[in-house]
Amino acid sequence: MDNKRKRNGNDDFTGDSHLKSRSLHKDEDSIICNDPPCNGIAVSAKYYPSHVEMYHDQTCIECGKNLVKESLLNLHQEEVHNPLFYGRRLRCFESDCLQEFESHAQRRKHLIEFHHYPCDDDKLDMIYTGYSLSLT
Repeated sequence: MDNKRKRNGNDDFTGDSHLKSRSLHKDEDSIICNDPPCNGIAVSAKYYPSHVEMYHDQTCIECGKNLVKESLLNLHQEEVHNPLFYGRRLRCFESDCLQEFESHAQRRKHLIEFHHYPCDDDKLDMIYTGYSLSLT
């Protein structure tokens, strides 16, 4: 099951929701992006394609959460939205690591100790929470 938005050859999204959720800003040089996590910020029209690639290419269509890379989106979809997942072992966030865990706490410990993730980093819970833009 593929729960990601896809771009067509014209660099537009094939899903109508994305097209409806953005509008040109008054000065026509920026676009108001209403997709989460942006929720109304103005993005330069010149940089809008890279903005979409950075913040919206890995969006779960089930819940709208954004993940930073495709492998995390796939883990999110498997662990959060797959009804047959319950009781299965959790995988490491790093796609080249084959470690599996019985709990998210064990996975967090592994990410900190073996992959040097910061202890208080929100990335450790991203599989469940997605991410939001820091505007400050």
